[in-house]
Amino acid sequence: MSTDGALSRSRLLPTLLGILLVLMGLAMLVGGIKLVTLGGSTYYLLAGLGFGLSGALLIAGRRAAPGGGGLAGHAGGQLFGVDLCRCHQLFA
Repeated sequence: MSTDGALSRSRLLPTLLGILLVLMGLAMLVGGIKLVTLGGSTYYLLAGLGFGLSGALLIAGRRAAPGGGGLAGHAGGQLFGVDLCRCHQLFA
């Protein structure tokens, strides 16, 4: 009995989580693009990219998946902090 191409039990949960992360990433990416066009923060745009990247890596079964979106998430957090500082200076 061949299992070529079949989704094994050990790959089911990471694949489902990957699909969920990709969908969340797409939603955050769309919202982030909208927010940036309105002059807002870039955090959700980068976080969406990070979620999507992590999900795609999980679906592909790559070992880098858990930290794959870490850099994008960290960069998004830093840019969010810069945006907050900029807003604070505007209203001070």
